[in-house]
Amino acid sequence: MPSSMPNTNLKPEIATSYEFGTDIKLFDGRLGFDATYYKTQNKNQILNVAVSPLTGYTSTTINAGNVENYGVELGMNITPIKTQDLVWNMDINFTKQQSKLVALVDGIDRVDFGGGTDMGSFTRVGGIIGDLYAPYVKKVEEGEYKGWNLLDANGRWDVDRTKENQKKVGNSNNDFALGFNTSVTYKNFTLSASLDWRQGGDFFSESMKRMARSGKIESWNNGISTSTFTGVLNANSFNGDRAALANEIKTNPIYRDNNVWVGGRNQELGGFDYNGNYNGAFFPGVIDNGDGTYTENFGAEGTQFFDAYRVVESSGSFWRTGETFMYDASFVKLRDITLSYKFSNKVAKYISAENISLSVYAKNIMLWTKADIGIDPETAYDGGSQGFEKWNLTPWTIPMGLKLNVSF
Repeated sequence: MPSSMPNTNLKPEIATSYEFGTDIKLFDGRLGFDATYYKTQNKNQILNVAVSPLTGYTSTTINAGNVENYGVELGMNITPIKTQDLVWNMDINFTKQQSKLVALVDGIDRVDFGGGTDMGSFTRVGGIIGDLYAPYVKKVEEGEYKGWNLLDANGRWDVDRTKENQKKVGNSNNDFALGFNTSVTYKNFTLSASLDWRQGGDFFSESMKRMARSGKIESWNNGISTSTFTGVLNANSFNGDRAALANEIKTNPIYRDNNVWVGGRNQELGGFDYNGNYNGAFFPGVIDNGDGTYTENFGAEGTQFFDAYRVVESSGSFWRTGETFMYDASFVKLRDITLSYKFSNKVAKYISAENISLSVYAKNIMLWTKADIGIDPETAYDGGSQGFEKWNLTPWTIPMGLKLNVSF
């Protein structure tokens, strides 16, 4: 039995596209420019949506709405050197695009594109395709403590996990992409390389989230600050003066504007005295007293401590807050380098071939990432995923090979 319920009223998509461009060649083709602006509108967008199991199906296909896609593409080709024996070519390509959800049919308020634990990629009307949403820590909205995280009576973050109220924490699409290809040919030898730069975009790392729960990330073991954990301020800060610690936290916006924790997993790493053990930690914020007043939780007397290991327990608020494990997806990747040799036509004719070439190549030569967590951001976009990465802590590999190309 099929899992998708047939829809006899399904209409075809209607795509309207506008494109403007120019192509300029100068100096006998040694310098070229091309530019394109495009806008596409897709009406009667066909999407799969979930249906009640009582129907006997799990999904159906509907005409859901209207999506606009627009962008710009720029290209430049340069041949700085062109002689009988030596030719150097360079190609640079720039792209920037965005897709906006303009309308949806009645009864549907958003389109889901997948997600991870306590995370989701969905778009509401007026939103941009690729928007990422996550549960968030409630904050004080006005008054003296405006902007501070709200804590429950136990000093844990007060997290709103209601899917309808999830907070936008990023977008999986890059701000722009830049590609660079170059080749240098000297007589029968050609050396070529390609490099990609992706700027911006965000991704959620399930791998980092799981490692945090297992206490296996670097900052958890030695107290070094990263974009995910702070843990630098602890019981040893300010020579153990908790009043000074509380004043630093209260007056420094970095602790208000970021989801951080203070303390350590043992005495050496600055754990506070908690039930006779030096493994105490706390979340900076305020506890709502229910009468319009708040109790400070900044490290001074009365602070609510808990076992530091509970910072990342699977049922804890730190674990449930997806924005804690969001990262910048920017990267620069040297994708490949190839050195090839083209044999003369005389050699090719010995086997009645048109061309023979021999190449040695290497791929994935270099990767730089803004996130700097040992994970390739591109893995967050494999298999149609929208900015979600999971189980990609594999060793960096550089494939190398030898290729013989014969054409007849």
